[in-house]
Amino acid sequence: MLNKLIGLAIMLGTLVTLFGCATPSVTPTNSTVPEATPAMTTVVAPPTSIVPTRSQNPKVFISWVDFIKFNDIIYLSETNQNSSIPAEDLPEYAKVQFKTASVVNELGYKIKNGDAAFLEIGTPIYSIRDYSPQFRLVALAGGRQIFYEADTNPNAKVGADLLDLEGKVVYISINSRNDGTTELAAIRDAKQVSDLTQMILDAPVDQTVRQNGSDQYFLVFHLEDGTSVRRSFLLDTGELQRGIFLPDAFVQDIRSALTPSPSIGTQTSTDATAGPLSWLLQAAPAGDIVYLTYDDIEALSASQNQAIPSGAASLEEKTKWWTTFQNYVVASGAYYTVTDIFFDIVNLKGALTVWYQDQSSINISGGQLDLAALREMLKPYQYTEENYLGYPIFSRAQQPAVDTQPGWSKWLPPTFGIIEGVKNGGDTVSLILTASNSGDNDVSKARSTIQSALKAYQDKKTLAYQSTAITPLINSLGRVGSAFISQGTSLQAELESIKPEDRPSYIGTGKLDPYSQLAITFRKDGNDSILEFILGYDTDAIAQSNVTTLEKRLSEGRRSFTGQPVSEIWSVKEVKANGSFLHGAVKLIEQPDGKTLNFANMIFLKDYPFLSPN
Repeated sequence: MLNKLIGLAIMLGTLVTLFGCATPSVTPTNSTVPEATPAMTTVVAPPTSIVPTRSQNPKVFISWVDFIKFNDIIYLSETNQNSSIPAEDLPEYAKVQFKTASVVNELGYKIKNGDAAFLEIGTPIYSIRDYSPQFRLVALAGGRQIFYEADTNPNAKVGADLLDLEGKVVYISINSRNDGTTELAAIRDAKQVSDLTQMILDAPVDQTVRQNGSDQYFLVFHLEDGTSVRRSFLLDTGELQRGIFLPDAFVQDIRSALTPSPSIGTQTSTDATAGPLSWLLQAAPAGDIVYLTYDDIEALSASQNQAIPSGAASLEEKTKWWTTFQNYVVASGAYYTVTDIFFDIVNLKGALTVWYQDQSSINISGGQLDLAALREMLKPYQYTEENYLGYPIFSRAQQPAVDTQPGWSKWLPPTFGIIEGVKNGGDTVSLILTASNSGDNDVSKARSTIQSALKAYQDKKTLAYQSTAITPLINSLGRVGSAFISQGTSLQAELESIKPEDRPSYIGTGKLDPYSQLAITFRKDGNDSILEFILGYDTDAIAQSNVTTLEKRLSEGRRSFTGQPVSEIWSVKEVKANGSFLHGAVKLIEQPDGKTLNFANMIFLKDYPFLSPN
């Protein structure tokens, strides 16, 4: 429903503006709203429709939201349902009497019972068995079910009069204000879900008063029948759309879920740096992530019996190490910290690169750092140093006048941020933060990004402290050498390059349900090289139901890049469900040339069509 609230409608009298913008509405605090207001919400989504304006002609263009009205209740459509209701559970409730869109174009029209914005006259409206018709109704249009949920009910006194949720909620997710769909946190404990639901049902309702608020999220209630209910929620006022005013205990539970402290994600430790990636994750700003890559450089070097070269090593030794090592490294952001110029000043232990949906990225490399040597090394490249929140930041000139090692300057990032004194197990290390890619010459932009990252680190608003949708997956990986972790799991573009008749031979048999998260990891287990594929599902049951299919895919599929059967490059060790995560581990087989599969190439060439859901 809330995704549909991007239309604006202005009518005098009982029909008022429907707010559909990316900032809070400007209704004055505690202002009175007309009793018959059809809908009123706060932050929703960027506007896409035309704001009606008055001209010399009293007729105006009205961009309607998708509503229906029966028994004095105004319902708004909800388009984000993934489930449908069996026809036998849909008794007829009423019929549409009047369609307002393209008919009503004069100010002052009062919406009546039987009115609908877009449904044709005579369209049947159905109630849903096991749900109160005061909460939900369904219409059939264009061969699909359209859910309508109560927004305005003049007789509503408590939350239960608007939302029929008792005994139906499986879990509650807290979603981003930006799109309403990106999950920032989830509450799954059955007792807590039940207690929070009861608070909503018992909460007082007042739809005649609007309170301004700016700290807005979307709460999504995932129900037993597979449908969901989504409502905007103002954390600073406690108002759940629309006009349900929740107690402080409810607000505090939501705050705690958004900022779990001192534990992180699925970790139970009281130390926010206890997870295998957390020493790097605590410097990665929380946000809408596309994917991230991680390398435990120290562990990978040890597994290959190759020590990381010292600064005194020859260029040939360093190059040989890097050439061997990069077979497994997937974090391209680590490149500048392992090139020749850095071996003298950094004993590198690990690297993390995070790509965000706004196309920005943060690279975080960690290890023992000689800060004095770094300052000295940067002098020829015209870097200046400043102090920001107690952290040193180094920014270079747009075009360095001197390049002491020809060709290296183009690989030096425009800005460094340094965080010293970070705990990593028993070690104390430094983190080096860089922004974007090594060839980016926009110093001011990179500097601003680094400052934002340092501020997030200081305020503990980073991935290690915020249980975003991807954080539990990250913390479930355990000790790995390299990992690619993604929320963008579509493989359609890669599949389109394969002829439809050839796809079964590339994918393998069985139906693999769509998943929301993906991780591919590499680790060493003694002399064995192990890849693990981890698929994140919404429920434990869905993960469990896909075990057999994933096992077939990992045995029968092909690589898209070479067409080679995967059975020639690995043997399946184990496929199992662990909660809502589906794990498939394979052991790499040494090839005739004495090598195994190049993990890095597999990731960035999308060389895994066998994971495609269908």
